[in-house]
Amino acid sequence: MKALVNLILYTISLLPESVAIATGKAIGCLLRFFNFRRFIITDSIKTAFPHFTRQEVRELRKKCYQHFGLLAIEILRQANYKKLKMSEKVDNADLEKKLKPLIEKGNGVCILTGHLGNWELAGVTLSQCGIENFTTVKEMKSKIGNYLLYQIRDKNGSTTVNRKNAMRAVIKQLKEGKVVTFVFDQNMNRKEAIFVDFFGKKAATMASLATIVRKTGADVIPGALYRNEDMKSFKFWFGEPIDFIENDDSKESILENTLRYNQTLEEMIKTHPEQWIWMHKRWRTRPVK
Repeated sequence: MKALVNLILYTISLLPESVAIATGKAIGCLLRFFNFRRFIITDSIKTAFPHFTRQEVRELRKKCYQHFGLLAIEILRQANYKKLKMSEKVDNADLEKKLKPLIEKGNGVCILTGHLGNWELAGVTLSQCGIENFTTVKEMKSKIGNYLLYQIRDKNGSTTVNRKNAMRAVIKQLKEGKVVTFVFDQNMNRKEAIFVDFFGKKAATMASLATIVRKTGADVIPGALYRNEDMKSFKFWFGEPIDFIENDDSKESILENTLRYNQTLEEMIKTHPEQWIWMHKRWRTRPVK
């Protein structure tokens, strides 16, 4: 099975860029034709943008499918990152201007991001730029799935840490002044989550980022790698660092800062709503009534 995965990745790497983009668009059209998670996408868009007209919902859903098709091809081609010279397609200006000076402070840096733009390419590109970074992820149950992700991520320098056992490892990395990426937009199970608003609706959100920042004093900066309109190049975006707000009640402090992280992520999604994964069941876990 691994040989088959390697063959598929190699074959996709041979595609000319124009053909790869056309293939991605075709995948998006197929997803749309077969109504892949159509109701989830529609419901998610309506939750986030209740003022949208029916036409605006349809238009964003269409763009979402195209983004996902392009993303699928981009991620598979990423296994051959160096061969395809993918670093040349990324504008690193914001990385140099905002991220690197923050790293130089030595407090450790937490990048707040989501499944937005091409998050997989972002992690590898950081590593290729000499920034050692770790990403907390949910490990896949499938061995072949984990092997595929290894080819895409770890082989190219993007180190991942299993989210379930990440706390100690993450704190160690931050105390050493390194970078840890938190993909913050996933639905969490009730045991791991706290409930704060996300686009005006309570969402099960990871408390670990605020907890870790409170313990370590690490800096938090929002960031994403957005695809440009030409469909073949990307641009890093980093916002202003988010200061941690401390108060006497530790639980309230965690809630308040987690809400601020969600609000920041909302604004990042609004910048390029077509590049977020609306098919994810973000509000699936509900608070106990």
